[in-house]
Amino acid sequence: MNCPSCSKENPDGALFCVHCNAVLEVADNAPLLDAGADEPGDLATKDIDIDADKPRGRFGAISNVIRNLLIGNMWGWLAATLVLIIITSISVLLWQAYSAKGMLITELELQKSELAKLSKGKKSDSKKIEDLKAQFKIDAEEIRLKTALEVEAKLKADYQIELQKLYEQIKTLKAQISSAPGSGTSKEDYARLTEKTRKLAKRHTEATQEIARLKIQLLRHTGKQKKGAKKAHATKKRSVPKKGKTATKTAKKTSSKLVFSQYKVLRGHSNWVYSVSFSPDGKRVASGSKDRTVKIWDANKGVLLHTLTGHQNWVPDITFSPDGKRIASASWDKTVKLWDTQSGAQIRTFRGHRNWVRAVAFSPDGKLLASGSSDKTIMLWDPETGKLLRTLTGHQQRVRTLVFSTDSKRLYSGSWDQTIRVWDSSTGALINTLKGHADSINSIAISKDGKTLASASADETIRLWDAATGKHIKTIFGHQQAVHSVSFSPDGRWLASGSSDKTIRIWDTKTGKQLGLLLGHQDWVPSVDFAPDGRRIVSGGTDNAIIIWKYKD
Repeated sequence: MNCPSCSKENPDGALFCVHCNAVLEVADNAPLLDAGADEPGDLATKDIDIDADKPRGRFGAISNVIRNLLIGNMWGWLAATLVLIIITSISVLLWQAYSAKGMLITELELQKSELAKLSKGKKSDSKKIEDLKAQFKIDAEEIRLKTALEVEAKLKADYQIELQKLYEQIKTLKAQISSAPGSGTSKEDYARLTEKTRKLAKRHTEATQEIARLKIQLLRHTGKQKKGAKKAHATKKRSVPKKGKTATKTAKKTSSKLVFSQYKVLRGHSNWVYSVSFSPDGKRVASGSKDRTVKIWDANKGVLLHTLTGHQNWVPDITFSPDGKRIASASWDKTVKLWDTQSGAQIRTFRGHRNWVRAVAFSPDGKLLASGSSDKTIMLWDPETGKLLRTLTGHQQRVRTLVFSTDSKRLYSGSWDQTIRVWDSSTGALINTLKGHADSINSIAISKDGKTLASASADETIRLWDAATGKHIKTIFGHQQAVHSVSFSPDGRWLASGSSDKTIRIWDTKTGKQLGLLLGHQDWVPSVDFAPDGRRIVSGGTDNAIIIWKYKD
């Protein structure tokens, strides 16, 4: 059949020209399926509009080709679907690439901006980095110290449990040896257990010492942090003079050094001098010693007036009565003795403690005498009759030091349990417990106005407290070993301290700064005391010497 458009020949039965896709004429006898026919054999009864299927330009030809392909072959559908998938995938990939590029550009812009900022504030940022590094080191050191403390505390607790078991075994063996004296096996076991206990006790002591050392380090570390923070805050607040104005300010310089020279050196004790005290009038000095004696000296001439004998063991503490007529002495023989200062005669002995008596103190009104012991108790006595009035309990370790408030209403006690306890002297009730020291408290003193309490500790520090509220005021650092004794000057401006580092130091109580350093003792300084005139200090040492120091203008 020839195409009416291009006149080229086409196969019989073709509906479209294979050359130009034009619609071919249909023979009159060709069976056509009517759109409304029910079966393929039904002949179409409607007329076919040939002109409607004729190509209308290039797009019409293309549409005819597509229609021909789709109608003539099912693979056309699959090809179209595949093409659509490929086009969609390529579009998605292109969109993702474009988006990634946009994000990268944005990120680069941000980094560029940050670099610009860093370049501008390079010095400031470098300082911030250094500060952060320094803070990291500080925090790391604090964590290290706290971890080490926990480990040592656990070791100490384990040693304590094991020691308790060994003590029980030794006690049982002692009973067996007593019941059967000829039993060699029991004695051998006893010797073996004793040696094991000795070694374990040594490890326990070493752990205790290590804990104290670590606590001191942590305390100093924390103190340095606070000091640094305070300094930084002060630097921030410092004002800067305005331009065009000269801010010339001359600071008043005051001498930061106090000079005390050796006035008298008193020698007479044959062993450590553990306690010294000026009489209320400043004319005499009393001393207690490991040689079991109490001595009374003329403070101006340095002459020995009396040697008081009667104690069977060390005399770690002595004190004058408020009127200066009597001296009370505490001893490791578990007693307190009262002496007449004029004659040196013994007045009475106070008995009641079950262990060493380590501290003694008169109330300012003279109506009470307090004693503290290694049996962890404090006893209040009537000094006139020797009657025991009440016993105060609460400390977990030996009581090392005592002092009354200036109105005699309160009693302060320092202990090896690292606490200071405040008691009502009339009822014996516990009022307050002051905590803060990292080791045993060796000495406490109260200022003459009764407002400030000072404490000396084996943690190498001195702490100042508000005597009324118990609030911590400041911590004083400076001694290199345990601090054994503290004493206020009469006006409360200065504080003297004695230490195992063989020094006596004078401190400004307001600032905590060291004002003076007294060198003269060859060993520990267990005791110091200010004279009532505030111009002399007496110190006792484990070098068996007593030194009276005099202030030089």
